[in-house]
Parts: sequence; structure tokens; C-alpha cells
Amino acid sequence: SLPSQMAGSAVADSLEEPELQNTQAAANAMMVAAIEAVRQKASGSPSMLPRAVTQSAKKSLPEVAEMLLKVRLNRHMITSERREPLGHGIFPDGALLNHSCRPNIELHYDAPGSLMQSARALRTLEPGEELLISYCDIALPRWARRARLMRSHWFQCGCTRCSVSDEESAAALHQRDCDLVGDRDGFPLQRCAELVAGTASVEAQWLEPAGGLKVGKHRQKSGRATTEAMDDLLVLLKSLQEEPADEDVCGVHQTRLPHALPGDVAQAHLADVVSRLQALAPKLHPTNLVLFEMRLATFWIAEAAKDWACVLDIGSCLLDAFVTLYDTAFSTPPGRDGNYPPQRGAVLLTMAQAASSVHGLGTVATHSLAARAFCVLCATQFDGGGSPMASEARRLVSEAFSLVLDHGDE
Repeated sequence: SLPSQMAGSAVADSLEEPELQNTQAAANAMMVAAIEAVRQKASGSPSMLPRAVTQSAKKSLPEVAEMLLKVRLNRHMITSERREPLGHGIFPDGALLNHSCRPNIELHYDAPGSLMQSARALRTLEPGEELLISYCDIALPRWARRARLMRSHWFQCGCTRCSVSDEESAAALHQRDCDLVGDRDGFPLQRCAELVAGTASVEAQWLEPAGGLKVGKHRQKSGRATTEAMDDLLVLLKSLQEEPADEDVCGVHQTRLPHALPGDVAQAHLADVVSRLQALAPKLHPTNLVLFEMRLATFWIAEAAKDWACVLDIGSCLLDAFVTLYDTAFSTPPGRDGNYPPQRGAVLLTMAQAASSVHGLGTVATHSLAARAFCVLCATQFDGGGSPMASEARRLVSEAFSLVLDHGDE
């Protein structure tokens, strides 16, 4: 009953009764239709269905729909040490955690391994303070966070980051939201908004430029050209993340983990990817979230290709983006690395390894990046400082520091 109570309270707190009933009815209807379609599709090949779905044939479709909706509302994404998605799981204690767009803890997993879930504080916690996680990416525009939360958990977020008390704050927030999906001048791009929101249904009011500015024909034309170039690069990046179709999984492409890209494939495509990214980046706002994701994907391709100079170049852009997109939400002091998002530790460690290859192990650059990586990884790994990645960062810190002292590198 725990997941059911959780789902019920989360929805009831944020929706009026008629709206709640309509939302639940629509979700149940869609789930029932999906289950029926899957059963019919697999009727001739029972082996295609997992055991849980096969056993569900003993229950009515509404009962199965209710069960699956409970799973959907309470599941957590299980991630690897490098914060790559591995699957979903139900953790009863974790399911009790409420949402905030300014969370105070982050969940971590011993995966692959025991699959235990642990929580680490993102800041100092006061006695009796409620523990809060984020159900979505906190860097998203407010309207995109709310849209995603409504689709996934059926509630309208009213946390401190989503509540605006005066017109001046509302205007500043709207401009920031425009920048996150905007061109270099902060004019919103429809395609970026769709990708960020995860849906083609984006309300027009959220795409109106801040300050009452109008989008002229010249800007519309340049926006279309930018969108086409962006889509072409996204298609290329997606193709590199897909394994060849396998008959055992019904011809469905399996997604590679970023670091699993074969070196020869990465080397063959890196120059093209970087060239496209360099041409596109000046046309988008520095905080554009689609640009951030494309840079992150290119970063891992460069790592797979062992192009360490490219790793350092793109990595510096990512570190700037971490500050702008995430540290501001937590009021992280300038010059200090925040612990969010957890991918930051992996990026810093990869940059430290790149600096060791490009500049040498016994340099301040290598030591600094390795030390920063170690600090972040200690706070964002399941095993803390004992994790393999943190241990590697500690080794780099120790060896680099010894060489710096020996060579007198200031």
C-alpha cells in the first residue's frame, strides 16, 4: 500500500478533485490500452514478455494498469558509478522522498553490485529538516520542469524555485528560461523547447521573447537554419549511441553507455562532430540546454577517441555550464565546485587524465583537476572516497603533487 499512498498524496496535494479524477482516468485508460496492445502483439510469442507481464494475464486490465502506474510513480533510475542510466528500481524508503527543484540530498546506487540505494547530502542539513530530492533535471526552465512533473507524477510544483513573488523576479526568471532554449540573443527556439520539455506540446506563452520583443522574419529564417543544423548533429550523435539491431531483442536498437563507444568509431566521427558543434555553438545561447547536452555527448566521444586536447577544450565549456546551470540554484560560493550534477566528478576526472597526457602528470593543471575531481567524487559516489573513480583521482593527486614538488612547478 505504500506506493499507492505516496501517489495519492502527491496528486491530491496539487490538483483539484475533478482535475485529479480526469488525470487518473486518462492515465488508467492509456495504460489499459497499452497493456492490451502488448498482450495482442505478443500473443503468438509468449517468450517476448517478461514473467511479471505474463503472470498479469490472471488479473484484470485495470488491476494491471494500477500496478504499473504505482511503479511508474515510485520508481527510481539506477545509475552507474559514472551516472549512466542502467534501469529502474523500486526502493520503499526512497519512494517516501518528496520533490524540490532545490533538493538537499542526492540518491546514489551500488551498481552493478548489490543495487543498494544511498543518499548523500548536497549541503549542511538542519535537525528535523525534510529530505528532498529532485524528480527532474533542476536546470530545466520552470515551465519544462512543471510540464515534466505533471506528466510523470501528476502535480504542479510549488517549491521555492518555482514560486515567484514579484514582477521583477518573474521577468528575470522568464529571461533565464528563454536563454535555456534560446539562440545567442536569448530568443526562444521552438525546437529547443520541444527537446527540453520532452514533448511537441509547448505553450506559446513560454516561447515569447522576454521584454516584449518581436521575432522578425530575418530571425525566423536564421532560427530555422540553426534548428536544421542542430537536428542534423543530434541525429549523428544518436546514431553513435546505438548498437546494431539484435534479433534477440526484436530488432530494437540498444543504447550504448557513452564510454562504451569503440575507439575506432569515435576516432572516425569525432572530427565531423566537433566541426558541426563549433559551427553551431556561436548561434545558440551559452546556457542553451540542448547545446550543453551536445557538448557533453561530444566530450565522451573525445574521451573514447583519446583526443585529450579536445577533452580539455570541451571540458572547460562544461565546467562553465555546471556553474551557470546548477551552482546558481544552490548558491554555491564562487570558485568552489558544487556536488550537482553528479556527472561533474566524472568530467573532472576525465579532464585530469587528459591534462596528464597533454601537459604531463607533474603539473599544477593535472594536480588541480585531480584534486577537484576527488572532492566531488567523495561526495557523489556510493562508496564515497573508496569508489574506483575516487581512488583513481586520489592516485593522480598524490603522484602529481609529488612530481610538482620534485620539479618545483609553481
